[in-house]
Amino acid sequence: INRFRTKYDDIVDKHSLHPGEQVFEKMLSGMYLGEIVRHVLIELVEKKILFQGDMPKRLLKQGGFHTKYISDCERDPADLYYSTHYMLTEDLHVPVVQHLDDVIVRYVCEQVARRSAELVGTGIACLLNRLNRKEVTVGVDGSLFRFHTKYPERMTGVIHKLKTNDSRFVLRISEDGSGKGAAAI
Repeated sequence: INRFRTKYDDIVDKHSLHPGEQVFEKMLSGMYLGEIVRHVLIELVEKKILFQGDMPKRLLKQGGFHTKYISDCERDPADLYYSTHYMLTEDLHVPVVQHLDDVIVRYVCEQVARRSAELVGTGIACLLNRLNRKEVTVGVDGSLFRFHTKYPERMTGVIHKLKTNDSRFVLRISEDGSGKGAAAI
């Protein structure tokens, strides 16, 4: 798994409650994705790529970029940035947001969410390959699966690419809530 980890994953892990533990979860769970994006954005501001180099105070605070913002950024049509712009100006209080800032922030959010969905999909595909059953229902829980418009589609796409048998699967939202962020097969 280390070959897929980034320096941002290492930072998030280091500042988590349990450093060195559950590192895979920290790469894909909604609990941590906002922090990963926050650290990427901090670096981009420091390099003067974002916000003309003016660091929003909210980005400096741990938890200052909520995972909800990732979902919000991808809610808009491809060529529009209303939700991204609103989040940056109203929630993060960035005083001047240029169009390129909106584009970059959404791109970062897309890539972090995409990696998460692909990692989860990869894990599920491996399990489906091991089970080797004709039909499998996978119970999924978590805010990303529930509220991110593209997350389930990305997960499903990866599962289809990686499963080696002809089994059919269905991803269903688990309603019991006991396994937050978990998938049960």
